[in-house]
Amino acid sequence: MKKQKEAEEKAKILKAQEQADAVRIDSDAQDEEITAKLAGTFTSYSFDVDREVTVNKKIHAFKSAGWSEPGDVIEPGTKLTVDKIISPAGYVMYHISSGDHQGQYITANEKFVSVDKKNDQLENFISRPVAIKFLTTQNIYSDESLSSVRSTYGNGAQLNINGIGISKNNRLVYHVTDGTFVPVNPVRVTEVNRESPKPKNNENDNKNTANTNSQNNQKRTTR
Repeated sequence: MKKQKEAEEKAKILKAQEQADAVRIDSDAQDEEITAKLAGTFTSYSFDVDREVTVNKKIHAFKSAGWSEPGDVIEPGTKLTVDKIISPAGYVMYHISSGDHQGQYITANEKFVSVDKKNDQLENFISRPVAIKFLTTQNIYSDESLSSVRSTYGNGAQLNINGIGISKNNRLVYHVTDGTFVPVNPVRVTEVNRESPKPKNNENDNKNTANTNSQNNQKRTTR
């Protein structure tokens, strides 16, 4: 019990420190940073892009592909070129390819960064007909923004997906074939091959055919 209270106090102190360090940036951007950092740092996907973007609110750039190493503070109105989209723990970031902030990363959230020019073919939905397997208990959502839980699946459950989408709240999301959605997070979900349809039991089919033929022959004999 004592250790639990100590851990809770440390978590509160850490959150307060993060909020104090980030006080210079937009409050919504700050909230996104804290939430994304808690989700983890594993990068599940990386896509090449060629875009010119404008920062609309004061945000942090980050020194690495994650949310734990704040770098420069970028002012509203700043124009940048970006060449990659990555997804640490399913939260989407841009990699800055030139200028004073080259090599750093920023949020790709449309709420904070708008696309002025797009010279790539990457869309907000990427077709990927595979299956996903749950590594732990995971909620399934009825909406792409992941705000409405539809059901919960346990460890080992598998679902077929149509592809991956980038939601308006800057999350990478699996589109399940039944119309539901699952957040992309390699700590909780992994991709596997879809199971092939089971072949028909030819032996039983042959037996059934033989029985049918035998019955037909008997009918002909008794006429």
